[in-house]
Amino acid sequence: LLFLLASACFDEKDITSVQSESFMKYYNNYPVFSGADAKQTSGQGYALIGTVENTDGTTSICLIRTDEYGNLLDSARYYGRGMNAKAYCLQVLSNGDLAMLGSSVNATSSKREVFFILTNSAGNIKWTRTIASTGTNIEAKHFEVDLNGSFIMTGYAEYSATNSDKQILVAALDENGDPLFWSPRKFGVDSKNDEGQHLQIISDGSYVITGTTWNDPSNISHAFIMKVNTSGGSPGFFTLSSSINETGNCIRA
Repeated sequence: LLFLLASACFDEKDITSVQSESFMKYYNNYPVFSGADAKQTSGQGYALIGTVENTDGTTSICLIRTDEYGNLLDSARYYGRGMNAKAYCLQVLSNGDLAMLGSSVNATSSKREVFFILTNSAGNIKWTRTIASTGTNIEAKHFEVDLNGSFIMTGYAEYSATNSDKQILVAALDENGDPLFWSPRKFGVDSKNDEGQHLQIISDGSYVITGTTWNDPSNISHAFIMKVNTSGGSPGFFTLSSSINETGNCIRA
């Protein structure tokens, strides 16, 4: 009986009726793991990304792939440029490829840069891209994939090397990783801290974005809605006024 019981514990495919409906799994091979995003894959399993702390104190982006019951398919994959990388957003493409958005620190400038990774379905890198802003920090927090396979992202970019206030960032890469705009678009209001958090691509191909703006004399944060056309210009910007601090975290039309 003990032998049969032990064998059952190591049989990952021995799924009870309860586990086929719901399960909870813990992945504890990392000193610190902060989950960022998870998506169902084309093989009916799951892919999840997060930020892991390395033994030397730096951080890396980590990819974990599981079957439909949360059992690991293989060893975790790690991505970064040798410094502090962070994971933010994951999308599974129609061909099974995995697109990951994060940030990493440039070893020369010590500034944060957008770090974008495209892998095959197994997590093997096809290409990586960075988006940098001279002398300032820049990060994208969320991205979506349009009908042409381009990656549209939003986040923040600091104004200048002497002004760390943030502007709303809109940047885009085509399916090959080439810039879709001539340069990342930056939108700010009265040199205050504005930051894009989430976006959706709507039916006419333009982008609607939400996040936080501080464009108020009373120094109160507000959620906003912004519409940007496919060339990254002509935004319509609408602040959701309030007497208390608020932020926009997700938008759906």
